Parts: sequence; structure tokens; C-alpha cells
Amino acid sequence: RFADDTSETASACGHWVSSILEDRGGTLWIGTPAGLSRFDRALNRFIRYGSTKGHPLRLPNDSVTALCEDRNGLIWIGLPRGLVRFDPASGASFFYRPDPKNPQSVSDQYIHSLAADPFGNVWIATAGGGLGLFDTSTEKCLHFKTNPNDPTAIRSDIVSRVYTERMTSSGSTLLASPRQPVAVIWLCYQDVGLSRMVVRKNEFLNIRSGKLGLEENTSGIMWSLMPAQNGTIWAGSSLGGGLLNLEWKSGRVIQYVHDMRNVRSVGGNSIKQVLEDRKHNIWVVTFGKLQRFDPGRKEFKTIAL
Repeated sequence: RFADDTSETASACGHWVSSILEDRGGTLWIGTPAGLSRFDRALNRFIRYGSTKGHPLRLPNDSVTALCEDRNGLIWIGLPRGLVRFDPASGASFFYRPDPKNPQSVSDQYIHSLAADPFGNVWIATAGGGLGLFDTSTEKCLHFKTNPNDPTAIRSDIVSRVYTERMTSSGSTLLASPRQPVAVIWLCYQDVGLSRMVVRKNEFLNIRSGKLGLEENTSGIMWSLMPAQNGTIWAGSSLGGGLLNLEWKSGRVIQYVHDMRNVRSVGGNSIKQVLEDRKHNIWVVTFGKLQRFDPGRKEFKTIAL
């Protein structure tokens, strides 16, 4: 178990974890309101990054809200206002500052989530600025926002999470072909369900909470979303809707809710995070519990922390 120790620089930054990333080399990066930490597995210690002088990476401020790694191994760091590109190999970094006079700069809204696609783009989910598509080659940002007259626009300018699902040109959920890379973007919102977008088409297929068997503006508020390797989508509701497994093409939805009489049920109906490991186990974070879901047995096992 690791906890923050303000007197020890080898501990993690802060008690509240806002984002976590394991990069392609197996390095663990942890973002908190008190800065960024990198876990050195060999030394069993954390390396801290922040706004204070002497840190190996100097951040504009200490609050890290989101993390992702792109195809080149660069780490992208979301902040309450702005975006940082960091190269772990060289230690070089660059801060992309919001510029109200430049419509192609990054949004000045709080960044909820980041995701990289196979084209080298970084997608930015914001709290009020809609969805951003940051082209890392041109360093320009394209903004997607709501439009009441366009049913293919995003459903809300408050985007809770953005995830990328890599596909072949035939539409199967597999690694993208090097010749014809296709990326699919999934979004979840706080009150209006999900959206799915094929990057080449630049159109959003909006899936409202009502179609998932949830009441909108109540249990339909989505906090977490994860495209699984079997082609289904896992979504976590924040206000009592539990955990959902969605086959979006057929419309089939399986809902897992907490049952006090069953210790093998999901640990709560408010789902904070859903992840899939390399063995296809589904990991579920609820308030106060970490569980591993066995897809074969349809059972949840609580992990002692």
C-alpha cells in the first residue's frame, strides 16, 4: 500500500488520484491534484513532478486531471487549463496554453479525460468546452460542440470521458491495419448517455441513456466507459444504475447491480472506473471497493486493499 507522505519525496503526490496510466514500457504514472508521480518498480519508489523548482518535469501548476500516451511514447498531461506534452526519454516538455484569440488552440475548460488514436491525434474531453481533437503534427485543435440542429453532433459540451477503440476497415474490433487505420471514439456524458464516432466520418452516433434501460438525468449519468477487446462496451453509472455491458450493434444490454444477499455481485451501483487487463478480466472500482469480474462465471470478486 502506498500513501502520500509530505516529508518523503519517494511517496506519491497526494491522497486523491485523478488519473492513472501504465505506459508501453510498464511504467506507472499517477496524476493527482498535488502533481504527477512516476513509480520506479526497480527502486519501489515514486518520482515526483510538479510546479516546484528542482522537479525533473516542471508543470505550470500541480493539478493533473488526465493522462494518456500516444503512439510515439509521449505522455500527454491534462490540466485544469491547458495541455502538456512530455517526452520521458529526453525529459523535454511543452505547455500548450489556451489562447482566446486563437480558435485552434486548446480549450480553456477543465480537462476531464485524454485519449490517443492510431493517427497520432490526442482527443480532449472537457467540462464545458465540448470535445477537442488535437493534431500533434500541426499542433492545432479542432473543437466539436453541441448543435441542436445537427443530430450527428455531440450531445453535450460537458464530456466526462473519451476512449478510443481501434478497428479494421471491415469494422471488427481488432488492431487497425497499418495501411488503412480506422479509429472509433467513444464518449460518455454526465446526463445524456454515450456517443460513438468513426474518425473518418466525423459524425457521432448518439446512444441516449433511455436506450440503455436507464432513466436519463438520474441513473443514466455515466462516469466511466471502456471498449472491451471482445467488441462490447462496459459503462459505469454514477447514480445507482450499476455496471452495464453493451453490444451497441444489436442493442443488447446486460445490467449488473448490487445485491446485498450476494457477495459475488457488483460491490455498488455507483461505478467509478472500469478497466480490462491482458487476460480479459474486467476490473471495477466502486466507492471503497476494487473488484475483478470473471466473464465466464459472471461473478465479482472483491480484492482486499
